[in-house]
Amino acid sequence: AGIRPYDVISSFDGREVGGKAWLTNRIATARPGQEVELGIVRNGEGFSLHLAVGQAPDQTTPKGSPSDLDSFGLDVEDLSADVARSMGYEGEHGVLVTDVEPGSLAADTGFQWGDLILEINRRVLRSQADYKRTLERAQEGDLIIFRIRRGEARVVLAAQMQ
Repeated sequence: AGIRPYDVISSFDGREVGGKAWLTNRIATARPGQEVELGIVRNGEGFSLHLAVGQAPDQTTPKGSPSDLDSFGLDVEDLSADVARSMGYEGEHGVLVTDVEPGSLAADTGFQWGDLILEINRRVLRSQADYKRTLERAQEGDLIIFRIRRGEARVVLAAQMQ
């Protein structure tokens, strides 16, 4: 019951999620107690949840709280079949960008929520482990080339590691 870690919110009140900022704005403008329908993808299965919007908690972050963002400034997850279908990435491989840290190297490079990273330095990515292993090898000053899919477009982004 409710939202669990690794769930992907695919829609909010019948509208497809247009990115993290879009979803954050919709939640922020909802009234506490308002009933909303969320489209959820969990372990490749899609379903709906009906929830009441709560009051925003204290915005202070506890010291030492864990973050899923890597040192590059991205949070990524493996591309499940259901998410691939809902985002139009059927038949693709790679890792899906689920968060970009504002002001990070990833943000400066141009990454956006929903980007699908297909390759790093011409190495095909099939999993989050491939992504992490490839970035861990990068040293300060290395030029890293990312081939991504953003909607229907295929884009190449480059970053010099810091």
